[in-house]
Amino acid sequence: MEGYETLQVVVDLEPNFALDWHTHPGTEAGYTVGGGGELRVKGKDALMLKPGSSWVTAAETPHMLQNGSDATKLFVTFTVQKGKPLASPVPAPT
Repeated sequence: MEGYETLQVVVDLEPNFALDWHTHPGTEAGYTVGGGGELRVKGKDALMLKPGSSWVTAAETPHMLQNGSDATKLFVTFTVQKGKPLASPVPAPT
């Protein structure tokens, strides 16, 4: 799609690490390869990730991930607007 690019990344998270609240300028689709944690998305119930879990987060939607007690590996595909930061921090929703 013109004006967008697709990035595929492997994310390795240390045990008990928190990816604080943030947004992306496009869609995030992910798959949990190993480990797991709690994915929180504004306006939705928490999703417990485990190997084989997948999710999609809409553009500009605040979300965060609290990793569990094991290292976690995620495979994530971003389809985002070119020229914008991949992620932008945001305050925790109230």
